[in-house]
Amino acid sequence: MKNNAVIIDGHSLTYRAYFATIKQLEYYQTSNVQPTNAVKLMLLMALKILNEHNPKYALVAFDAGEKTFRDDLFDNYKAGRPRSPEQLRSQLGLLQEALVYIGYKVDLQKGVEADDLIGSLSRKLSNNKINNFIYSSDKDMLQLVNQYTSILQPKKGVSEMIKYDLNNFSELYFGLQPEQVIEYKAIVGDSSDNLPGIKGIGTKTGITLLKKYQTLDNIYQHLCELKPSQQKLFIAAKQAAYMCKKLATIKCDCYDGINLSEFLRKDVNIEAFVTFLEKYKIRNLEKEMYNSVKMFQEN
Repeated sequence: MKNNAVIIDGHSLTYRAYFATIKQLEYYQTSNVQPTNAVKLMLLMALKILNEHNPKYALVAFDAGEKTFRDDLFDNYKAGRPRSPEQLRSQLGLLQEALVYIGYKVDLQKGVEADDLIGSLSRKLSNNKINNFIYSSDKDMLQLVNQYTSILQPKKGVSEMIKYDLNNFSELYFGLQPEQVIEYKAIVGDSSDNLPGIKGIGTKTGITLLKKYQTLDNIYQHLCELKPSQQKLFIAAKQAAYMCKKLATIKCDCYDGINLSEFLRKDVNIEAFVTFLEKYKIRNLEKEMYNSVKMFQEN
């Protein structure tokens, strides 16, 4: 076992897993049985992640499905985002149960998003100089990249990943740095979260300004240097820009006062996991499961 950690964004990757295997739903519907297409693919990925990194710590974080402090800040936060299909939502509890059987800590908390739980553990690990690998399709996570934190994001489906770290971040993210992710979203906005940003300022202009001035604060301090048309846009949207920056900032204090031992990876509960697989007729995961058991018990 290595002194590192893996952290999985449960909701974002389960959503991708569901739609990557959506053609399987026809079988579940005609057979009148509980869908497990997303569960199976997520468990396969979760086991492979354990086998790749052999981590000492392992967390899968989920959204609690209730309003958070961000909704209190902005009524239209994530407005327009479609509700997850019932066939997907019905699988989340099953997935969370099975993830515990294979050694992960599973967490979800009222009032915060999975992003905040992930950021909080990542910050705690980084402060302890422990390498941690975050698996998520959420671009907000990129603000967490540092000397000890890498982000792995799906390139297609959930099988191929792009790794963001300090060595390649600027090359992969518009020539910017991790700490500028929230500055970028403050200016350009984010349609997936319904963040307006500064209307009239597009991606190209936003990137150019951040490369020159580094931060939103610094842009406003040098507003007189911008084109008159840009000055008007920034002045008109100042409140919205800072609101977007606050909404995009991941909260990193959810686990303050909690010992890292709470996130230690556990050995696979073979009996419970095999019973689970048999109950829901999920096949072809045994090899990855026993590989994980072997690696855990060798340390």
